[in-house]
Amino acid sequence: MGQGLVLLRFQTITPKCAGRLYKDPAMFNKIVADNYATLEGLEMPRAEYVGFYCGRLLVGILVLTAYKDGYLGHAQILPEHRMKYISFGRSYLQGKTFRLYAVIPNKYRSYQKICKRLGFTKVSELPKMYLKGGDIYDGEELVHG
Repeated sequence: MGQGLVLLRFQTITPKCAGRLYKDPAMFNKIVADNYATLEGLEMPRAEYVGFYCGRLLVGILVLTAYKDGYLGHAQILPEHRMKYISFGRSYLQGKTFRLYAVIPNKYRSYQKICKRLGFTKVSELPKMYLKGGDIYDGEELVHG
């Protein structure tokens, strides 16, 4: 393999495997809302988990839960891989056969922009939907497909 060539792949994984990424304290503290469980009390939701891999390294997960006429996707990609491997999202979305929703607080406008670059469209505004750092944020509901 060339120096810049990296194998990117995604596959279904177990909640235990997904938990290794979610339960990384650096990740957990960045993603949770104020009213969420503590790291010690975190239980992985009943959902389908898709692992994003760079070679053999798990660098992100997509949690899929039933939502409306499709699935609500919640992606967590380690910060150092987010922009470098946006192709994960493109590859995954090209192969899916269902509607995928995203609910993103306005605190994370960069994620809203990334979703829109990947073909998501805005469905609705979500007032006062997220509490982080003592501040309440509005958000957007987006859909793909």
